[in-house]
Amino acid sequence: MKTLKPRTPARPSPAEVLAIASQAAPHHPPATLAAEDRPTTLNLRLRESRVRALNGAALAAKATSGGISADRGVTFSRAITALEGAISALRERAVAAELQVAAADRRAEQVEQALNSERARARANVLRLRVDALETALTAAELATARETERAARATAELAAARTALSATEAAKQARKALGLLARLRAALRGEQCPPAL
Repeated sequence: MKTLKPRTPARPSPAEVLAIASQAAPHHPPATLAAEDRPTTLNLRLRESRVRALNGAALAAKATSGGISADRGVTFSRAITALEGAISALRERAVAAELQVAAADRRAEQVEQALNSERARARANVLRLRVDALETALTAAELATARETERAARATAELAAARTALSATEAAKQARKALGLLARLRAALRGEQCPPAL
């Protein structure tokens, strides 16, 4: 009859080896270094540190609820649920940020519109002041022109009166000359002494 060899105990798993090593020499550094905090795949916008933290939280929750068992589906489902909650929270934050950005854009547009209206009002006020100044200057110029026209009319009237007076003087002078010449002719015809010329 063949004798059977005694069954050797099963090798411990890597997790059990790490647990035994950490219990045996807690002052030594861990056997595995922390992986670099890189973004996860599938465009989840989560980093590996967040995934590890969620997985650790799920494991801790399961350990407190009844101890860690071989059934890891519940742990993964909780991790997935936690990831979905985190993703939904991130989406809500993104939506809130978009709403805040939209509100800021609206405020900026309102401020810009108010600034443009104020600039338009300032330009309108400046144009009104310029128009008022031009109207005042035009009124003053019209008054000055009216005065100059009145002066020119007076000067024209005075010049016409002077010309009329000069013409009357010339006519009187010519009349006196004609009368003197007529008197001389009469005297010459009568044989009298000619009167002196006027």
